[in-house]
Amino acid sequence: MDAPAITQFVGEYDFLSNGYNHKITFNGLNFLNAEAAFYAQKVKDDRAKIKFTRLSGNKARAKAAQAQSIPDWEFQKDNIMIAVLRTKFSDSELKQKLLDTYPSKLINTTTFRDTYWGFSDGKGKNKLGELLELVRQELKEKE
Repeated sequence: MDAPAITQFVGEYDFLSNGYNHKITFNGLNFLNAEAAFYAQKVKDDRAKIKFTRLSGNKARAKAAQAQSIPDWEFQKDNIMIAVLRTKFSDSELKQKLLDTYPSKLINTTTFRDTYWGFSDGKGKNKLGELLELVRQELKEKE
C-alpha cells in the first residue's frame, strides 16, 4: 500500500518549507532560513546578499523580486535550490525528519500561485517537492 502524500508543508511538516526558521550557513553567510539563502543567490550584487541574512522567507522572496538578478538565474535556480536543500538537510535533526517522510510523495501545495516550485489551483511542476525527494533519496542511500 502506498503511503499518503504530504501535501501541506505546515504543522508537523513545516520543516519542509524553505521559509521554516532554521539557521543555515550557505556560501559563507548565515541565514535565518533556506528561502533567504536561496534568494540571496539570485541577486547580482554580492554586498546585497548580506541583507538577506536577516530576512524571513517571505521578505527574501519579495526583495529578490525587486533586485537585479544574476544573468543566468533561470538556468541556475534548480542547481542552487538543490545545493541549499542539501545544506539545510545536513543538519542531523532535519535530516532525520526528512528521512521519516519516506516513502510519501512530497507535494508543495502553495497559496501564492507558484506553479514552478509548487502546485497551485490544480497545476504546477512541484520542483521543490521533487528536489526534496531527491535529497531524501540521497540521504537514504548514505545510511
